[in-house]
Amino acid sequence: MSRDGRPADATCLYLIRHGESLWNREGRWQGWQDPPLTEAGWFQAARLSLRFTREPLAAVYSSPLRRALDSARVLALPHGLAVQVVTALREKAQGEWEGRTTAEIQARDPEAYLAWRRNPAADPIPAAESLAALQQRALAALGLIARRHPGETVAVVTHGAWIKAVLLGVLGAPLDHLHRLVQANAAVNRLDHAGGRYAVRSVNDTCHLSVPARPPGGRAAGDGRVLSFPGGRRRRG
Repeated sequence: MSRDGRPADATCLYLIRHGESLWNREGRWQGWQDPPLTEAGWFQAARLSLRFTREPLAAVYSSPLRRALDSARVLALPHGLAVQVVTALREKAQGEWEGRTTAEIQARDPEAYLAWRRNPAADPIPAAESLAALQQRALAALGLIARRHPGETVAVVTHGAWIKAVLLGVLGAPLDHLHRLVQANAAVNRLDHAGGRYAVRSVNDTCHLSVPARPPGGRAAGDGRVLSFPGGRRRRG
């Protein structure tokens, strides 16, 4: 038994939503489209990195979409880990709604939007991936990762709908409960996996974004120092 109460052979899985993207800020539906992180998103990724400084990460996995992949690279850097990209970790494909704001969707397709608000599992979005298909590929990918790392701690950087579909699946809740879950940008969720079963330890944790984080031997991220990121991005605290 580990110090935090999980069995010694259990995999500790941190499911992490990416930092804020440009389309998050603009209120656009993203799906498989690939907008970049905003400056706030890079800062959130830096806070994630500080949050996981003392976690013994054995691996970092990511969606191939750059809002997740860039967040994962910042997280993995202090651990000297290369990010492992898994296509099945990408977001739910949102069909004809990708690239549009919610206001544009409501104006163009009001009946489908209301149907989605009432029951997202009915899949009213034109040409979109079904929630059931998303959940199937998400749980399959997560199961492979968990079985690859018995007794280890792993970070999986992915997307909001992907994480919600997993949580509903492991809790045995119906997919039409999707709107009852919230996933903020850079939120952390923890699952433990052992014996083919999952235990949910935390959901939508964003404490690292609001509480000053202090790395070992360093200054707090909010004290005005410059944080450097891959690709030359910088954010002043």
